[in-house]
Amino acid sequence: MKIELRALLFSSFLVQSVFSLGAATINVGAVASATATGYYLNSDGTFSTNGTVLFGSFNVSQSALQSLIAGFQTTAPTYSSYLALLNDFTQVGTGGANGSTVSGWNFSPTGTIAGTSTNADYSVFPANTQMYAWSFNITNVGVGITNNASSFTTGTEWGLFTAGSNSAIGWGIPLGGSKSLVLSQVSTSGAGAYLIGSASSSNPIVGNYSVRMVHAIPEPTISGYAILAFMAFLLIFFIRRKNETPSLNQGDQSTPV
Repeated sequence: MKIELRALLFSSFLVQSVFSLGAATINVGAVASATATGYYLNSDGTFSTNGTVLFGSFNVSQSALQSLIAGFQTTAPTYSSYLALLNDFTQVGTGGANGSTVSGWNFSPTGTIAGTSTNADYSVFPANTQMYAWSFNITNVGVGITNNASSFTTGTEWGLFTAGSNSAIGWGIPLGGSKSLVLSQVSTSGAGAYLIGSASSSNPIVGNYSVRMVHAIPEPTISGYAILAFMAFLLIFFIRRKNETPSLNQGDQSTPV
């Protein structure tokens, strides 16, 4: 009888533990508002005053992610490449089990962000989940946001950064408590931290930890090549025309008798 009672109590403890673990949540904060935290900058090093930073995780390994984004450093952001990443992205701060929404992760007029998503569920972001910052100079991006290819023009910039999966010194989700995602941890995390974008040059205004997004110039399209070829043809035509134009009196001179 005692054995059966102990087994029943132990089973009840297990059920309660599993239920508690499933309901456990974490607060995820992010700030970039001073030299101590760093800033998300435009590709030219100026402050980003329009756009947003998405925080979350990818459901593929970082090595697979690096293969997916190969070439994104040298090509302009496109809608298709954005969708390819978004399909593997789980965003924190979209409501419900993903945590409360955060308006403070949109860039302020002075180029800063600050905010915390509360009650993100461990069933969505388990302990040791590696988090990423995905920054844009446009705002209509992210999970559940309606947009289309016209959103991504030749002026679109973006960046993708991480600080590894270590929950103590990097951007891994800890078991309990809260997590703050700051760029000072990115600068010390080693290779693979700047997946799209780069570290910014240190100076007294932006400090040692800021990052720059990418604004690559897209390569000419087929129609662009055709226009360039036509312009080159016109240039050569007029140069030849000028060189071949005869003198006004040439051919009209007669030999004196």
